[in-house]
Amino acid sequence: MQPYLLSPKERIRHWRDFRKSLPDKTDREQLIATSQYCHRFPILLNNYLNPDRPQDWLTPWELLYLGDFCSVSIPYMMEQTLIMSNEEKWKPERFQLLYVDDTELSAMFMILVIDAKYVLNYSLNEIINFDKIQKNCIIQNKYSSSKNHRHTLL
Repeated sequence: MQPYLLSPKERIRHWRDFRKSLPDKTDREQLIATSQYCHRFPILLNNYLNPDRPQDWLTPWELLYLGDFCSVSIPYMMEQTLIMSNEEKWKPERFQLLYVDDTELSAMFMILVIDAKYVLNYSLNEIINFDKIQKNCIIQNKYSSSKNHRHTLL
């Protein structure tokens, strides 16, 4: 099922049901499933969330309701999905959102780094070791994560 085809309220319910399905999986399976789920949403060409103004970012529920996603909101949704699926296991301090300029790909985009080791949203539906890509990435912005779904620039 493509969640973006659902009504706004159904998208929010679908996301809740997806989060509830995660705790039965291994960590790796949760990361892959979350990446696959979040990459189903259509991505706007322009950034809907401004990478320089995280204080203005919408909550996950607002994004789902509106159905507007971008290269910044997809990894943000991955992070929030994991945190809300099991707040004891996926604590906000395990995550770091980074807005990077990848010199090898000649592109700027947001990645989600877990435990300073694993990366989501670098390559579609893959878990990449941060060490493998770090030399190619110039970090433009770092964001702190919190349980209240708000981020600040570091």
